[in-house]
Amino acid sequence: MIKHKTDLRVIYNDDSFHNIEVEWKTSKFNHGKKVYEECYNEHKGFIIVLENDQLHNYMDLSDINEINPESFSFWFLKRAKKIVDGTIGNYVSNYISRSQKIWLIYLATKGRKGGHSREDYLSKARKKDKWAFRYTNRKIIMKNILEIMAGDIVVFVWDLKGTRGREIYVNGNWSFSGLDIVQVRTGYYCDISDNTFEDENWDRNDVLNKQYMHYFEFYFPPKVNDERLYCKRNNKKLKFPVFQKNELARLEGWEGFVKKLRRSCNTEG
Repeated sequence: MIKHKTDLRVIYNDDSFHNIEVEWKTSKFNHGKKVYEECYNEHKGFIIVLENDQLHNYMDLSDINEINPESFSFWFLKRAKKIVDGTIGNYVSNYISRSQKIWLIYLATKGRKGGHSREDYLSKARKKDKWAFRYTNRKIIMKNILEIMAGDIVVFVWDLKGTRGREIYVNGNWSFSGLDIVQVRTGYYCDISDNTFEDENWDRNDVLNKQYMHYFEFYFPPKVNDERLYCKRNNKKLKFPVFQKNELARLEGWEGFVKKLRRSCNTEG
């Protein structure tokens, strides 16, 4: 078995996968015949290039995917600012690349696929100042995860009481007792070796069975004297009841908060 770290790997629902190598030109593939035959040939993967200038004598043309350079240039120019801003934001303190976004994440006690988000957050995420999502094939969810950038605010909510299923409405008789508001320190990134949220029997080399790959990091406790953010609350259990039929029911932003909380409960967090 040859040790070779491919640039990308597409993993399918049945755990089969394709390896993907990205090169400027075909002639720049310098990993050799053995790596090619074991990792890319005979439908194991494919090599993406901007110019198919010179096939090595051991290569099959069907394993090469050539991208039009002009199309790639247009794609890159359209997304360059976002790509660069995300990278700068992850390395430069207090860099705000766009209007700050606020994300809401509900932490379930019994999630899909046997997850326990509340316990993961309280016992693991707070200690390591990071959070991770499982892979999802729902496009809008994955798009949101990729959009999380340094400087954004994330609201974690847990311990809902008095709800019937996920029926969370402004005029409902329910409450919740868990709330953390944190600032993102490092925006979205992929990590294939971190074991913070994995089962204790997971092997770091077993990428195919890794459950959590999509991360962001945050400040906890929040920065001192930052009045926008919550910090540890002296072990007091706070309750945030729904305000019914009084002036507080018209609290600015409350209806929007409840709507997003309901959506989070129904869309994988």
